[in-house]
Amino acid sequence: MSVKEPDFVLDIFLQPGEFFWGDATTRIRTILGSCVAICLWHPELCVGGMSHSILPRRKNQDPAASGQEARYVNDAIDMFLKNIKKSGTRPADYHVKVFGGGSFFADGESDRSVGSMNIATARELLESNGFRIHKEHLGGMQGRNVLFHLWNGEVWMKRIAITKR
Repeated sequence: MSVKEPDFVLDIFLQPGEFFWGDATTRIRTILGSCVAICLWHPELCVGGMSHSILPRRKNQDPAASGQEARYVNDAIDMFLKNIKKSGTRPADYHVKVFGGGSFFADGESDRSVGSMNIATARELLESNGFRIHKEHLGGMQGRNVLFHLWNGEVWMKRIAITKR
């Protein structure tokens, strides 16, 4: 079911390392290479958010330093969980869509690439925290342009070809 775009739309563009949580008046955009974007949406409340993570995990797990930005996938998951708790909902209530993790190596799938490590960490942490991924478009030798409508949960993704010079 597609819901009509609201009269007023807050248009947010996420830079690498950023996070945004909003309501049904919000559209969130980002552009990805090896980074990973996680999109969460609650279908009844029409709230949710997006993260744009650059790296899988913070090496220094100092609790005072974590949770301040979405630069790391593990901190982004913590930020989602804080917002979910504030809304009185649970992780299983959300539709989860994950994008990105492109590789710039010849095979496009190197297990040691930053993109592959971002994908593995996102999947692991989402699952261990009670989320279920509904859709994903991950890996390969491509970038992605992602557009997320919080009024209806639709996510539009356009591939961006990686060219080597």
